[in-house]
Amino acid sequence: LKLNDMQMTKFSEYELLYAFNDARHMLWIALAVNFSSFPRKSVELVAVDGVAPLPADYYTLVDLSSGVIVGDHVEDGDGATLVYNCVPLPILDATESAEFPASLYLDIVALSALIAQGDTSAAVTTATESARRVSQKREISRIPDKVHFP
Repeated sequence: LKLNDMQMTKFSEYELLYAFNDARHMLWIALAVNFSSFPRKSVELVAVDGVAPLPADYYTLVDLSSGVIVGDHVEDGDGATLVYNCVPLPILDATESAEFPASLYLDIVALSALIAQGDTSAAVTTATESARRVSQKREISRIPDKVHFP
């Protein structure tokens, strides 16, 4: 309804799907910048010949228990725990599902609408405001968010 396209004459499914992917990506980056725990993941690394690849959804490092990140992999990090901020992998088909917190539904819808309409500057502003609203700005990224409402 926000796109005024109830008869699906203005936007194709393909365009809306890519607007949705861009909206999730943009919001997850804004959340990571604001030290939110929403985009945070943890994984145990398994190295082959001393090298462990970074996850496909890796964005920024939060903590690494051992080893060193070099390019797109971790060296000397076998068995290490990698805590990182992720960006969602794109959805390529309308039958796939996307999981994200219910508190971000309206934000992602609003961002998707702005991106589909071509208003990227308003989308960036909306993503930043949404991330600030749901995140508690922290100087130390390891401190978890206090979420008062689910």
